[in-house]
Amino acid sequence: MQVFVINLARCGDRLAFMKGQLGERFERIDAVVGAAVPERLAPQFASTAALTSGEIGCYASHLLAAEQIVARGLPFALIMEDDVEVGLDFFEVAERAIAQCPPGWDEISLCGARLGKGIHKAVGTVGSRRLVKFFRAPKGLGAYLLSYNGALRLLSPRRRFRPVDVDMHYSCGMDWDSYGVVPPPSRQVELIASTIGKRARRAHWAAAPLEYFLGQIAQLRKFGVWQFLMAMAARRSSLPG
Repeated sequence: MQVFVINLARCGDRLAFMKGQLGERFERIDAVVGAAVPERLAPQFASTAALTSGEIGCYASHLLAAEQIVARGLPFALIMEDDVEVGLDFFEVAERAIAQCPPGWDEISLCGARLGKGIHKAVGTVGSRRLVKFFRAPKGLGAYLLSYNGALRLLSPRRRFRPVDVDMHYSCGMDWDSYGVVPPPSRQVELIASTIGKRARRAHWAAAPLEYFLGQIAQLRKFGVWQFLMAMAARRSSLPG
């Protein structure tokens, strides 16, 4: 399995943290600083007043990883940020999730404290964990599998005005098929300070309400009204309080 770890050149401690867990199993993606987005991608970030420099750099870095998938013709790859702690069964879970996922998947989330709180339906089991399909991709991209077609959809040129995980969350008109493993086999370590900076609360859907609406309709058609209502009811019954 091809593994890409996104890492800023100045963050050697983070790189050491990942090597301590993964050894030489991964390939490093030189993370982008917001002020130095590659020229080929820069026009897509030309009007991003709503994004911080750190969010721009993070978004561009994930695009670089997606570019590698397409350039090499990889059927999929595992993309990780450099503050992720993996469980002992992490790679086994990832491989089993790929084997069980229905054809046509774009993304399989393997990290995130809120995976089980998103609107989803179960489609399989991975040992004691569940493989689920999300109505909308969960926020957070600590560790995820991205397919070749998913990489193409993510790379489709457009104006980037939301953080990359939020763009996936709102589907961006990409007809995005998002899956995940619940509970996830990895987590982002809170003791490692974020290099993106504190994210301000924003109504991201309001920046492009028509796109948001069309994305919702596309996903609802794929999910099915009944399945959506059942998944929402299950989610509500599982939340505390």
